[in-house]
Amino acid sequence: MRMSADSMERNFASPADGRPYSCPDKFAVDDRYKSLARHCGIAWRDQPLTPAHDVPFQQAMAAGIARLDEAASGFRIALSPSPTGLAALSRHDLAGRPDVVMLPPHVFRAMLRGQARAEVLDHASNHLARIRPGESARTGMTGRHGWLAGIVGGIFLLALWLSPQTAIAGLSLLITPLFFALIVLRLGAMIDGWLASPPRISLLGDADLPIYSVLVPLYRELAIIPQLLAALLKLDYPPDRLDIKILIEEDDLATQRALAGIHLPEHIDVLVAPDGLPRTKPRALNIGLIEARGALLTIYDAEDRPDPGQLRLAASLFRALPASTACLQGRLVIDNADDSLLTRAIR
Repeated sequence: MRMSADSMERNFASPADGRPYSCPDKFAVDDRYKSLARHCGIAWRDQPLTPAHDVPFQQAMAAGIARLDEAASGFRIALSPSPTGLAALSRHDLAGRPDVVMLPPHVFRAMLRGQARAEVLDHASNHLARIRPGESARTGMTGRHGWLAGIVGGIFLLALWLSPQTAIAGLSLLITPLFFALIVLRLGAMIDGWLASPPRISLLGDADLPIYSVLVPLYRELAIIPQLLAALLKLDYPPDRLDIKILIEEDDLATQRALAGIHLPEHIDVLVAPDGLPRTKPRALNIGLIEARGALLTIYDAEDRPDPGQLRLAASLFRALPASTACLQGRLVIDNADDSLLTRAIR
């Protein structure tokens, strides 16, 4: 039940610099869900309702179905299926179910996020430390690590006091093998890239592509919004199989206002990370990961301009490679190499 691009697109002016872009109108998306509710014979609401207190946030967000507090809402079940689930829902006989209500996606997401704010914050900041404390930096150095660092530091300071030249020479001897190993690794990777022939694969067609989640953290970068949206809209991937989340912080009001003034397509969702600590990009990505629906996932920085065919190629490679393949790395192309010494060094 995908609408054609012609029926959904309209021009709008970007608030950042006034340049025109073309995006599906959110009101057209709402009309599609409203029509589906009418087709299924169930109620329609475009305002948040009250979820049941024990709704599992991640499962409800992924499935597009949530139990409601019947006493507060008058309904028992809220539906807001993903684009890939719309056709399946239309085949179910829901007529005559006064306890079921359809919500547009942005209203459904806002309802669940408001209910699960504390849960989301706790998960983003503490989940890794709970399940894999050895892989989390939350606890910092243990007492044993501190003692070891103190002993090594004390020995070096004593050696530096007794014989500065010997101490510095010894430190150099310890560090040199690390630099040498890094050089060997980079040379090996470069040689492997020269010798390896690119795999011959057939690109997957639209019907065979999995849902792909794209997380884009953004913080006080208004000037780059037009470039970012233009790049995201050029991705050669079916919109109904894209799950793009622009992650912004709760205190970044300017970016919130700018994005609120743009009718983004259905597959691009602006997710405001609740204020909390630590306020870092990894925490924002953790919050986005909680809601990610894709079988595959990638992260773009705000200034990235990915090749339009990158996601389709990656999905095709994952299908062709062994199931143990967990990650693919693309080639980084620097297009501002002449801006500074640093960019010239990266080229």
